[in-house]
Amino acid sequence: MQMASDVAQKAQLLRAMIEKQMGVSAPSLEQAVRRAGRRLPRRLRKQAALWVEAETWAAHPKLARRIDGPPLEQAYQDLATHLQQLDPAEERKTRRLNTLAGIVLNLLLFGGLVSVLLRWRELI
Repeated sequence: MQMASDVAQKAQLLRAMIEKQMGVSAPSLEQAVRRAGRRLPRRLRKQAALWVEAETWAAHPKLARRIDGPPLEQAYQDLATHLQQLDPAEERKTRRLNTLAGIVLNLLLFGGLVSVLLRWRELI
């Protein structure tokens, strides 16, 4: 039973780290991973899925004995390391700059189109 309680405790820690570092609020690890989506690298999404499965198995006494400890611990270390390296403020700044760059690009394209249209109609 010690392994099952450790799994549940570490799953909650992972969920809390995802909430804090990625700004995703969810009542369970499964929903937090789903809401984080592609912001997690593919390899880490697979490791997070391993944790979601282990959390489900830990709730069942017979299945809890089938949880493989070392790969699960390695997945926890990899996920925790990645989540600790994230900077939420930097991600917000990058998202705002990308949005602003998209708006500027659209305005430039629109201005070029208007310029071409005015020349074609011989208004300038």
